[in-house]
Amino acid sequence: EVEEDHGLSRCAVGEARESVERKGWIKLSPLEGIWAVVYAGGDLWPLNSSCSLAVLSQVPRRILVCLDYEAGRVMFLRADTGAEIF
Repeated sequence: EVEEDHGLSRCAVGEARESVERKGWIKLSPLEGIWAVVYAGGDLWPLNSSCSLAVLSQVPRRILVCLDYEAGRVMFLRADTGAEIF
């Protein structure tokens, strides 16, 4: 679970495959083994192939990142309601 810090103008949170390089420049994308969301400019963006803006009535202050390893799925949920964001 990650909670918004009012001092941040942008941040990212997510999961990474164990084999992802931990040093140097990395590309944030599922193809590279990284599943994440980015908060920037008051909006929430999924880092996926479409990089489409999430249309939310209100950007959540807390996000849960849930990994279902066996299903090969990462979900981003609103911590206050449990509703799926991505």
